[in-house]
Amino acid sequence: MKNILLTAGLCALSFAGQAQINVGTSRSAQANSAGRFDDGDIDRLKKTTTYFVLQKKDQEHIADFEKVLGEMWKLTKYKIIGENEMYEYAKKGDCSFFSFGMIYREVQKSSMGSHNNNMGSHNSNMGPWKLFSTHISYDLWIPKINKKDKVVPDVVYSHIIMSQDAGAIWAAKQNYGYGFSAARDFEEKMNTYIYNEASFANWGAGYLKNYLMTIIPLLEKERRVGASHRMKIRPCWLA
Repeated sequence: MKNILLTAGLCALSFAGQAQINVGTSRSAQANSAGRFDDGDIDRLKKTTTYFVLQKKDQEHIADFEKVLGEMWKLTKYKIIGENEMYEYAKKGDCSFFSFGMIYREVQKSSMGSHNNNMGSHNSNMGPWKLFSTHISYDLWIPKINKKDKVVPDVVYSHIIMSQDAGAIWAAKQNYGYGFSAARDFEEKMNTYIYNEASFANWGAGYLKNYLMTIIPLLEKERRVGASHRMKIRPCWLA
């Protein structure tokens, strides 16, 4: 299995609309690591139908997205859906999603002033949790339904980091809130914001075409891509 160090650098103020791309399955979301491909991961993906989940505003350009996917996406069967349809398709199984998500980090301040990374459990003996960093991404993943009847990732194949504007950063801060229960509904609030309000400098049918030109060959050859080098991903002009 080959490792390839390849990425597209994140630059929110660039008119080129750069993006950081990671390819490689991982059981935990990481912004800078490609993870690994386990035996059978790609074969499992190829047996699914991939549902491309778009923002509400993308519906105005649905023909452009349909054209891009018709030209580019041959790895699986596919369909374009809305965010509110994801749960029903996940329950049916044999599906994968290309959808928006977040990679974020929380910190907790102790009475001594030190900070600890959130490793998945909150320590009630320490101070309240605070949002440290947030990246919004467009991810390829296979879902599962957890014990709380929520759709969560089982295998993540790729992250495309979005160039978020000041509005997205402010929304993350406001939606996280403060205090011991700050993160309780953070993901739900941000999910609503991402699909209905957020704007990204590096998103659209043309950008998606170029992302797929990078991602698809790597998936087909089971090659991984991490975030060690930078390159520009520019939008393809749609004829």
